[in-house]
Amino acid sequence: MKKVETSHIPKLNGDNYQPWKLQVTLALQAGGVWDVDKWDENDVGARSLIVQLLEQGQMAHIYACDSAKTTWEKIAEVNSDASILNVQRTLTRFYNFKISEDRSAVEACGELEELARALKEMGNPVTAQALVIKAVSSLPESKFHAFKRAWGS
Repeated sequence: MKKVETSHIPKLNGDNYQPWKLQVTLALQAGGVWDVDKWDENDVGARSLIVQLLEQGQMAHIYACDSAKTTWEKIAEVNSDASILNVQRTLTRFYNFKISEDRSAVEACGELEELARALKEMGNPVTAQALVIKAVSSLPESKFHAFKRAWGS
């Protein structure tokens, strides 16, 4: 395996899977260990590179993996947008979403829309009606009391 510089690649933390995946794939290709025909020959080098780029919490998912291929697949299973863990995490963030008093309602609604978009991509779409209801119910009572009363009537 060629020496590959990886200090610029952020460690996988559970929230950065897509950019992490791209950067590690390119690093593995640059190191000459991505070629499937040579996978066994370079397995240790590939696993070593991958493990260096995981935060401690991510390593717990791969302890039982016995090859770079199974390590890569497990990381994808846990961190890809469609994994059951990410669906659960995103649904929880959506349902628990509240807008703090010091935050712009427009900015917060943008974040809520992003959660709804992510859920749609995971095969769990949120209806437009549910999104509006969640946005209104998330508004801080102290600043939007009159609006929420008018909305409810």
